[in-house]
Amino acid sequence: MVASLVAGAGFLIKDGGRSRRVLVSLKLRVVLATLLLVLLFYGFHVGHLDG
Repeated sequence: MVASLVAGAGFLIKDGGRSRRVLVSLKLRVVLATLLLVLLFYGFHVGHLDG
């Protein structure tokens, strides 16, 4: 997720936000963040991550 953030920032600076690479990088970050949240909720639900 951090690598996608850095890549998106680099694309934004290099391309000035005019390319689709920034949008693809943002979509990847959203998917990764959603997957992370789902895995965390699952871990708490099954008891592997006791809070």
